[in-house]
Amino acid sequence: MYKKNIKNIICDSYKYRKRKTRYIREDTTGFELHVHNTVPKLSTRKKKFINSQFPLGNVLPWKTGHMSWIVNENSNFALDARIFNKATVAGPSGHTHAMLCFMKLLINFDLKKWVLICILWLVGSEHHSIHEVLLIANKNHGLEYDMTNDCYEVVNALLDELQTSVP
Repeated sequence: MYKKNIKNIICDSYKYRKRKTRYIREDTTGFELHVHNTVPKLSTRKKKFINSQFPLGNVLPWKTGHMSWIVNENSNFALDARIFNKATVAGPSGHTHAMLCFMKLLINFDLKKWVLICILWLVGSEHHSIHEVLLIANKNHGLEYDMTNDCYEVVNALLDELQTSVP
């Protein structure tokens, strides 16, 4: 078995995203990540620590996908997303692929639970859209999802399934 570059598997020789220039990345107006918008909510202890290290008020010091990446509007990914009215932030989620690959090493790996965790982490911190996470979970890991599905309905179905499986 030979290794394929994940970028080639996902992108099919198209660049889905490109870095924003330093000037654009430094102008975060409208894309700041506020303490009260985090999912899950930050604890009081974490808020105090952040304020002691980064006196930014309610704005968190890290960059989101919105701040760092631009979707290449001529890529197949962007064209398909536009046709099917899907939200895009930064392109297909490489972090989702990495997390799902590593989590398969666990004995009780459950793809659907880990996809929900990826959504919570990556969408909640504005690094990717739900579609960008689900797309990779489908293409590389077998989650049932295609462009005609409504992202929110897929997430609700995953949550419903999770609720019924909990004893």
